[in-house]
Amino acid sequence: MAHEPNEDWVSAGAPQEDWVGSSLAGFTPLSIDLNGDNAWPELRGQEFGHGIATHVAVLSNGTSGGKPSVAIRGKLDDGTEVVIETTWNLLYSAARAIEARYGVAR
Repeated sequence: MAHEPNEDWVSAGAPQEDWVGSSLAGFTPLSIDLNGDNAWPELRGQEFGHGIATHVAVLSNGTSGGKPSVAIRGKLDDGTEVVIETTWNLLYSAARAIEARYGVAR
């Protein structure tokens, strides 16, 4: 389900098809929903894992272009360990969008 951009939604990064051959190839752009209540209606009625983030690691040469990426480790409610990864640029863009809306985290 595609989101229509508005003041509560930000797309961090170029469309993935534009990344082919770049240092970002293989990374999915982040969709940032600044009003996340009832986010992802396409997941309603589907089974999916839920858990918490437990660790963050920076991979200094995580992209094929040698730029940093960020790996986030988590544990699902059933005990399964998962690791997700994105570029530092995309995660920072998400954090800046959240900060613009809600202020600096304290």
